[in-house]
Amino acid sequence: MAYEVRTIRAAGKKEVPGGTKIKLRLGSLSGTVRISIQLPGQRQPSDLGNIKIVDGVVELPVKLLFLSYAHEDQLDVEALADQLWQDGFLTWLDKKDLLPGDDWRVRIEDAIERADYVLVFLSQTSVNKIGFIQKELKHTLDQQTLRPSGQRYIVPVLLEECEPPPQLGHIHWLKSWEQGAYDKLKLALKG
Repeated sequence: MAYEVRTIRAAGKKEVPGGTKIKLRLGSLSGTVRISIQLPGQRQPSDLGNIKIVDGVVELPVKLLFLSYAHEDQLDVEALADQLWQDGFLTWLDKKDLLPGDDWRVRIEDAIERADYVLVFLSQTSVNKIGFIQKELKHTLDQQTLRPSGQRYIVPVLLEECEPPPQLGHIHWLKSWEQGAYDKLKLALKG
C-alpha cells in the first residue's frame, strides 16, 4: 500500500513557528514517516520518531507550553523557557509572543486555552501579587475543568520556597532547585 504525505501540521490548534526545519524519512513502521524538527534558534533538531500518516496528513506531536509568571521572576522563567525550547517544546511567553497592537488579554486567554500544559511559576512575589497574574491563574483553573479528570494540564513550578495558592493544593508541584527537577519536568510534559 502506498502512502502519500500531502499536509504537515501541528496537532491541535498550535502553530509551528516560521523558519522551522522539518526532515521526513521513511518510517520503520508501515504507514509512517520518521520526523525530526528544528525550531528557529534550536541548536539541535528533536526526533519525533515514527508518525502515522492519516489520509495524507501528518500531525506533529509538538507540545505547547504557556508560561505564567510574575514579571519580577522574568529572568528565571526566560532561562527555563529557552531550555525547554532547545528540547523541542513550543513555549508561549508574553515577552516573546505578544506583538504591538495585540489585545494582550485576549491573546493570553487564547494561548492558555490552546496550550497542552500551563506552567505556573510560583515565588513569594507571584503568590502575593495582586493583578492579572491572579486572573491568569483563575482562567487556567477554569480550563482545567474542561479537561478529563486527572489529566495533567497545570504544572506548578516553585522558583523558591513559598506557599502555593490553595487552588493548586491538589496538584503536585515541582521545586525547581532540587536535583533532577528539570528532568522531572520534561518527563511530565511528554506525557
